[in-house]
Amino acid sequence: YMLMVPILDRFSLKFTAIFLSVLLLLAGWFSLLAFSRNREWRDERTVLESALRENPKALYSLYRLGITYEKMGNYKKALNLLTRIFTAGASQRITAQTMVQIADIYRMGREYEKAVSITESALKILPGYLPAYHQLGLIFLMKGENEKALKYFQNEIEGTDNKAGVCLRIAEDFMSKGDYEEAVRFLEKSLLFNPRQGEAYFNLAKILERKGKNKEAIQYYQKAVKY
Repeated sequence: YMLMVPILDRFSLKFTAIFLSVLLLLAGWFSLLAFSRNREWRDERTVLESALRENPKALYSLYRLGITYEKMGNYKKALNLLTRIFTAGASQRITAQTMVQIADIYRMGREYEKAVSITESALKILPGYLPAYHQLGLIFLMKGENEKALKYFQNEIEGTDNKAGVCLRIAEDFMSKGDYEEAVRFLEKSLLFNPRQGEAYFNLAKILERKGKNKEAIQYYQKAVKY
């Protein structure tokens, strides 16, 4: 390399225009390469799509990309990606997880029978799978069948070690439906399992504030800040 330096120096002096043109071409090529790489890594969806081009059976990429399209409201694309997991050599757990995610798409599209059917199939593949119980709870909650929803939510609570966190999540599901009575009940249950949950106090404060009980709401906001 050191022997080449004087030669390159002489070449650059003798053929300045050619040397500069070569340098510009190289700089342009590297810039294009960098732009292409940056474009690939600019967001999760682009990265996942790039990974699937490399390996069309990449389970993680299929699953994450399916969820991404569900969040975008593109349910058809999401279903197409998620169903590909079934032919990609997935384990029983990943298959059950995928089925529950597909049920979520059906639920959001108000295709409740399909949602229930595929979630129940997930439980046959993986008995006691807690996310399946939660999904069934959400389906029946969305249908307005609270008794059935509560039954499945209770199954989830009984099967988990994180009872406080699950009760908090169920409370938030009832809050999103405007059922504040059930939400309060699950928030209080959550605090019985773990009284140091700032988020539970915060949600109670929000409910009390909506009911016009500002003085009580302030007390819960103060507790929320403590934790």
